Amino acid sequence: MRFQRVSDWPARLAHVVEAERLRPFAWGTADCCLFVGDCILAMTGIDPASEFRGRYKTARGAQRCLRRYCGGGVEALAEKIAAEYRMPEILPKMAQRGDAVLLRTPECPPEGKSVGICVGVLMAAQGPQGLTMVPVERVLRAWRV
Repeated sequence: MRFQRVSDWPARLAHVVEAERLRPFAWGTADCCLFVGDCILAMTGIDPASEFRGRYKTARGAQRCLRRYCGGGVEALAEKIAAEYRMPEILPKMAQRGDAVLLRTPECPPEGKSVGICVGVLMAAQGPQGLTMVPVERVLRAWRV
């Protein structure tokens, strides 16, 4: 299966990002993986995070879900979803609005990595302090949605 963006995807993405600004971080409802899933769902109508919704409420629960699904953390998750939905990997500096990214986020233990969405010159990611805008210099990997 491959993602195909709907015609009004920029407005839909902007709506999800704006709504996320108002939500505090919460495992299983407002975390980095579900935020990216929400963005991709809004842009394409397909939810790559459907297997995780409602399945955990803690960091430990999230880690268990990741281990079951992909054997590891958020990078392994991003790789598996990218392969499943045939999302080509691109150079981080080539990420455009709506592309998925893997970020270096020291504030997100234990891995120090999270996933986010390119929203222009910055990347949006849900983290412990809520929605954060991150510069491209912290992008480790990127995939075209």
